Amino acid sequence: MYGQTYGKISYQSTAGDIQRGIDQPANVKYNSSFKKEFIKHSDKTYETTAQIVGVNRPEDTYKKVSGHSTTVITATINSS
Repeated sequence: MYGQTYGKISYQSTAGDIQRGIDQPANVKYNSSFKKEFIKHSDKTYETTAQIVGVNRPEDTYKKVSGHSTTVITATINSS
């Protein structure tokens, strides 16, 4: 009912389309005028910064280091 005219709310009430009671689902309870502006960042449907500025960057690739070479470093301390 948030952000609607009196006529629309009255019509919905008469038609029985308004959910009643105090235990409403979150999408009904927490409605706001900025809901359409909200970006759900977990859905990657928005442009990344690289796409906006035109950078074509491939995915990161990593190679596993093969073979182990060990170097032993020895130090001597001279006491005077």
